[in-house]
Amino acid sequence: VAQSQTPSFKCENAEAEVLQLICATPELAKADRELAWLYQRSQILSADTAAGREAERAFLAQRDAGPPDVFVLLRLYEGRLQALRDQLAAQSAALR
Repeated sequence: VAQSQTPSFKCENAEAEVLQLICATPELAKADRELAWLYQRSQILSADTAAGREAERAFLAQRDAGPPDVFVLLRLYEGRLQALRDQLAAQSAALR
């Protein structure tokens, strides 16, 4: 499996049904990898890393508590990805 088709975590360690679904669904795996990259970027540029960690923990808790449904998870990931993109744009603008 190409790296771009794997999530940010090791699938062989995924026991939860939601995580197994992410591993089995290329779109979810890609979204997970992108989210991890954006999160790392936002933390590097952030003046308040604790808030970023808290937002990420809240997202992960919501993801893990939700139903193992591809469409629900995609919408959840899309929302978090957009929030991180917006945050990065604001952080980049502040650096100029």
